[in-house]
Amino acid sequence: MKIENSLHRLEKDFTSGSYELGLMAIEILLDYLELSNKDWRKNLPLLCRRLVGTKPDMATLLNISHLTLLESERKNSSKENVKRTLFKMKSDLKDSVKKIGEVGQSLLSEKSVLMTHSRSKTVFTVIQEGVKRGVIERMYVTQSYPLGEGIIFSREIKKLGIETLLIPDSSMGPYLPRCDFVLLGGDALTEKYLVNKVGSLPLALLSRYTQKPLYCALDTFKFIPSNLYSLREGKNSLFEPVPLSLISNVITEEGVINRGDVKKNLQSIIEKKWKKRRAIGLLKQD
Repeated sequence: MKIENSLHRLEKDFTSGSYELGLMAIEILLDYLELSNKDWRKNLPLLCRRLVGTKPDMATLLNISHLTLLESERKNSSKENVKRTLFKMKSDLKDSVKKIGEVGQSLLSEKSVLMTHSRSKTVFTVIQEGVKRGVIERMYVTQSYPLGEGIIFSREIKKLGIETLLIPDSSMGPYLPRCDFVLLGGDALTEKYLVNKVGSLPLALLSRYTQKPLYCALDTFKFIPSNLYSLREGKNSLFEPVPLSLISNVITEEGVINRGDVKKNLQSIIEKKWKKRRAIGLLKQD
């Protein structure tokens, strides 16, 4: 019952970002291992499939499930080994967000003015660190409908003590020329495109039209090969793809991937991260 309730909360959570949902998924897997009997290995793939199914557009959940299954299938691996893998992922996820905040400072200059869309923990840490260093002057945050996460995000940013203006999504155009660059988070990054909340593509196109750089900040838990990732698109979709050609730089915990090298470097990182794919078939959705 505890696992079922946790899965339900995860599925119905539409305001938390990939970071928070990733931590929630790890806790669900740890709870399962703690409560399960000797058949834990047999039922683990089903739980991983259900985890991925709660948020199929979020690559973080797929990566966490993939790495968990790989460890469970490793020869002579035990329940304790899988637990250690999960605790390491939890630690790595937290550390990566902190590092992204520090790495992102290399793209900020004195009195930077930024625009962002939706709500992202990685974007928040870049802003938070920038405020500490006194290099961010103002933030423009879109309301980010249909869910309006930007309304919540603008309040969180305002608490940092920085001038923050909440603007309608339809007002991106008039306000963008006042900004130095756009900073987005993301729910998945393939070697072809970034996936983020709807409204990200119009903002990316506007940034190109106004010649404003577009940076995205996200940890490598969101990196995934395009042939293993299928974005659900339709009139009710909350996510949309942004072509890499519209992105200037990618800020990760491992450093900044610069414009011009984005596709090549991403492909190298993704291939390395997904070198072992034996467990991926277990995650295929019916």
